[in-house]
Amino acid sequence: MVTKPDLSDYQGTKLESLVYDVLAEISIGTLFEDKIELLGGLKFPDIVIDGFFGLEIKTSQKSNWTTVGNSIFEGTRHPEVVEIYLLFGQFSSEIDFKIRRYQDCLSEIVVTHSPRYLIDMNLELNQGVLSELNVDYNSFRSKQNSFDLVKNHYESKLGPGEKLWWVNSVDGENASKPIISSWYDLTPNEKTDLKITGIILFPEIFSHASTKYSNLILWLLLEKSIICPNVRDIYSAGGKMSFKHDNFHLESIPRKEYYILNNFKKIVTVLKSYDNLLLNQHWGVNPKGKSKIDIWYGMIRLHLSPDVDKALYAMLSNTNN
Repeated sequence: MVTKPDLSDYQGTKLESLVYDVLAEISIGTLFEDKIELLGGLKFPDIVIDGFFGLEIKTSQKSNWTTVGNSIFEGTRHPEVVEIYLLFGQFSSEIDFKIRRYQDCLSEIVVTHSPRYLIDMNLELNQGVLSELNVDYNSFRSKQNSFDLVKNHYESKLGPGEKLWWVNSVDGENASKPIISSWYDLTPNEKTDLKITGIILFPEIFSHASTKYSNLILWLLLEKSIICPNVRDIYSAGGKMSFKHDNFHLESIPRKEYYILNNFKKIVTVLKSYDNLLLNQHWGVNPKGKSKIDIWYGMIRLHLSPDVDKALYAMLSNTNN
């Protein structure tokens, strides 16, 4: 006879052990006797039954039925388990339990150190993130490109000025650093390289829009793991400047515009090195078969003072000749 324990102290791994003991006891004399295995730890699921069924255990002290679940990649999944159920223990003012098929309570995908499912035990059937992705659970977990499927789905839901804050890929090619740095801790060369990249990829920073720095700020944080408390100052601090070049002698021009003219050669070199896909992502224009320099100039000249525009045009003309 299985005795009813005092459940108030059975949370987390303690509940896993308790459920295992109960299952092992009630399986005596059945086909499942001696076929129940407690994996626990970081393994998924926590309990395996007859090498086919799995039982994942979750607990919460809150009075709702949601929690963060497992990684969408399921790298620690038992290789033989086919059908997984989720037992959720709610340890709030009253102790209660719900059990459902794992795939029927995956409401969303959230990010901690990796993309994970958000569990909702009250989720209606055929709802949730997998329904939105138009894929069933077993197909999704077996896909080689599951991350790209999720990334594309959430990108399609982005509004103006919004970006995904988590990594762009899982192969490390475009992944951001795990350590956040301050702009003020960068070397002068690092700052120069980033400022030039900003001028190329985000020509709107020269406009008068109140949100002109928004995309640059997000890019620094999400792709470069850099916090810059005042992006405007990295281009504009220091007031007016003078610039001499051939027949041009410009006085009292904004430092931001001076920065373009003074770093013109490096801007052109870096711009030519960027592939069309990257530029298309930021500009919304595919440079294929066109001059990258001309496209960039066409976007940035709209925001330059007339004298600076003339000087930049002359410098570009000499470059194209």
